[in-house]
Amino acid sequence: MSRSTFGAHDPTFLGGEGGRDLIAFLTGDRPRTELRLRPDARRGERILRLRRPDAPSGGTAEATDGQTAADGSAAREEHDPATTVPSSYAQERHVITMMPTTLPPGTERDWSFESGAVVLTEDAALLDGAGVPEDATVIEIDGAVTARRGGRSTPLEELESGIAELLSEARPRQVCVVVDLGVPRPLASDTHRLLRLHDATFLAARECAAWMDEDSSFFIVLLRGVGAEAVPHPYSGLFTGLAKALSADLPGVRVLAVAHDADRLAVAMPDLRAEAESAERLPAVYYVDGRRIVQHAERRPARRGADRLNGDSVVVAAGGGRGIGAEMLKALAERFGPRIYVLGSNPIASYGTEVLEEDEASFAARKRDFLRARSTGPDRVSVKQANAEWRRMAQAREVHATLAALQRHSGADRVTYIECDLRAADAVSAAVGTILAAHGQVDLLLNIAGINRAAAVRQKSLADFQAVRDLKFDTYTNLKRAFATSPPREWCNSGSATGFAGQRGETDYSAANDFLTSAAMDATANGHREYTIGWSLWGETGLATDPLMRSQLAENAELTPMTSAEAIDHFLNELTQDPHVPGTVLLGVNELRMLQNTRPHQFQLVIRDPLPQDPPGVGGRTGRCYVDDVVDRSPEALTVLRAFDLARDGYLEDHLVSGHPTLPGMLMVEIGAQAAVELVPHRVPVVFEDVRFERFLRVYGTDGQEPKRTTARLLSHDDRESVIEIRILSDVISPDGRVLVKDRVHGSMRVHLRDEPLPAPLWEPWPQSASEPVSNPYYAEGSVVRLSGTFASTRDGELHSQGNRARLALDRSKIDRWFPDTLVPAVCLDALAQVGAFGKVASRWSPIAAPLGMRRIDVYDGHTDSALARAGTAVWLYSVPGHLDIDVRDADAPNRSVAADADGRMICQLKDVSAEILGYVDQESGEFIRRERVTETYPGVREPRAQDR
Repeated sequence: MSRSTFGAHDPTFLGGEGGRDLIAFLTGDRPRTELRLRPDARRGERILRLRRPDAPSGGTAEATDGQTAADGSAAREEHDPATTVPSSYAQERHVITMMPTTLPPGTERDWSFESGAVVLTEDAALLDGAGVPEDATVIEIDGAVTARRGGRSTPLEELESGIAELLSEARPRQVCVVVDLGVPRPLASDTHRLLRLHDATFLAARECAAWMDEDSSFFIVLLRGVGAEAVPHPYSGLFTGLAKALSADLPGVRVLAVAHDADRLAVAMPDLRAEAESAERLPAVYYVDGRRIVQHAERRPARRGADRLNGDSVVVAAGGGRGIGAEMLKALAERFGPRIYVLGSNPIASYGTEVLEEDEASFAARKRDFLRARSTGPDRVSVKQANAEWRRMAQAREVHATLAALQRHSGADRVTYIECDLRAADAVSAAVGTILAAHGQVDLLLNIAGINRAAAVRQKSLADFQAVRDLKFDTYTNLKRAFATSPPREWCNSGSATGFAGQRGETDYSAANDFLTSAAMDATANGHREYTIGWSLWGETGLATDPLMRSQLAENAELTPMTSAEAIDHFLNELTQDPHVPGTVLLGVNELRMLQNTRPHQFQLVIRDPLPQDPPGVGGRTGRCYVDDVVDRSPEALTVLRAFDLARDGYLEDHLVSGHPTLPGMLMVEIGAQAAVELVPHRVPVVFEDVRFERFLRVYGTDGQEPKRTTARLLSHDDRESVIEIRILSDVISPDGRVLVKDRVHGSMRVHLRDEPLPAPLWEPWPQSASEPVSNPYYAEGSVVRLSGTFASTRDGELHSQGNRARLALDRSKIDRWFPDTLVPAVCLDALAQVGAFGKVASRWSPIAAPLGMRRIDVYDGHTDSALARAGTAVWLYSVPGHLDIDVRDADAPNRSVAADADGRMICQLKDVSAEILGYVDQESGEFIRRERVTETYPGVREPRAQDR
């Protein structure tokens, strides 16, 4: 490649433009790439397309101007953008991850065990030294059930009635359940004691629901409930899931499950007390090695990988003859035609071909005669039982139809139904033994069994609670034992979003499904390919087909329905993930709104926090803190709505312009990034071009304002990059509601997204030489732009011989509070802009400038403010040219500001910033004066023009 092709002396070819991408291609394994060099006054955009010799044809390795190839023909695209623009899902995939976090400061109330408290446990010795008062009632469930209080012991003859009688008399406002999950060990043969304690927890909650209020607490402490590397005990989900649903059923009560690595309550008490006293109200937290861990769901779309199944694969489904399981099996049969076994409890062969295959109209016509015949005569049963038998027969017909559909794709002799009570260990072992004897190995196990009997905790019967929980729990543990010596290559549990988020009326269902997630996490930690998909509502099958349930779902509007086609797409995608993730949950706008409206702490801190050690922007994760709603969505455009007020955006009080809380320009960059990723969710922001800040976005009060609109429009999209045009808009509305000005522009930019963050180039740190200390003028009390708290983010400012320099000083507590979930290091970028304005006029006056825009912003390695603050990364901020070496009065003079770590790895940079000088601050006194007074007082000073730095 000749130097003349790229213009060695081209003034736009800054810093080896395109060099990083070229190096990444030459040292990587991608078959082809395309480098674009930006246009200038003499030529259009130049494109270099590179292809490895063994890559399929479809591009050239020649530099071109504009969109014209070297042969004069139009440059060919490798992919049709219309086929590669990502589609939108009603429910989006979120990965469940264990996230280290700190408990926010602030105390809601002092907490300790109070007089009259009730403690449930399997072993009273676990309570020694924990400060349980003498007059507390301790219910010990160890074979027999015994209540102890004040040295007296009273046996309870029956669990349900005994707990009801005891609690109704004591009416405690404080209940604590203490469980030692070190006993039983995972998947031990006897879980009877554990499940009895789980039953007792539910019964205590059901009884206390009648009187517990905002001054009450219901705590569950899981000793040895989390292990090394923050892996939950497999049985922990039984209790954390119950707590999540109970917090929804009892919204005023402080409900909390703490899974701790301690083996005694006394050791866990300081952490329990801290959680109890905190104003943060999460239903489940974990403590391991002194660290506080919370589960968070991080939006991460799955990209289809290589198929792991084929026609020779063996697939076993535990359940799956009807509902969503049937749809999953049909998709596998249609796509792969594998050998399929379906395990189910319905004795379909006993009904006969005539019943199983007659048309729907004929079958329905026989119902009245069937019910009359079964409810009369010497062998009569109740009408209720007769209806149950009819439903069972109708379900058998559904299973038969599913098997017939599977046979059409896999073959009549390659689909087998095995009658098997999945709750019976011997029956499951026998069925699995038959399959393993025939094939030796199972390629995919689908654990799909489950029932739902939703009811508020006060109305739910113990029998229903046990039936819902035990079907999932027993099926899983029975399958684990049956496959102990020859585990399947892949194990997929069909779970529920309620296991992660909890839901009213689902204490049993949430518990069972959270168990499936914690069990999958444990299995994954032990080297198995096992995962749980937390489904939300399938809109065309399963629960949604029941008319009463459909009506309730529509009325509650807490679940977002998705089509079966979308659900199958999620399922097939998950099968191909490598490496797999043990827990995912599908959430739509209704689920998120429900959490936001009813459990805001869980919404803000669990749904949206990023991993500090793995910042947003990697693998398709996105922040959404500036996304309230998305409207007018299409594959090429959308509009994001976000309402601002000082209750949710209190950080704006740290950024005052003329005394008014005002959004920093660099947060408009974050808003643009989030809107762009909302449109193209599988990519990450790397470059921002032509950034313009047109008008201040000021915020008044705490009661919300008309939402600001951010429009995102796809300009281009290919296998290398997506470019999105962003505009941030608002309307001017009169007090009587009339729109006075429509679509007033606050900011605009072009956002470039790619599959991965850009690698960080190196910056040569400046030598320690003679420099002059300078105070940050924006921190002066009287400054027209007054920064404090969150945005007082620099220290050790100096005027260096090579420019301006300072250290980044992020306030971790404020960053954790306000910006835990962002895509770019916006506060760091704001600090860079501050350093760029360092300087002195007449040896004493430092300018206060409001940025108007910049030509380009680059961000590297997916850094965010949260990740930098939590890692304690030492960051230097540089700005060139400084006031000593380049005349900034030249409007065409380039400028550059860079943030880099101590080793010189760049974090982000600004190029060619323009700003308006609002005034000056006296470095000695902190006095602020308007710009006009400087020229009046110092006539020899030539003041910079508005577009200059």
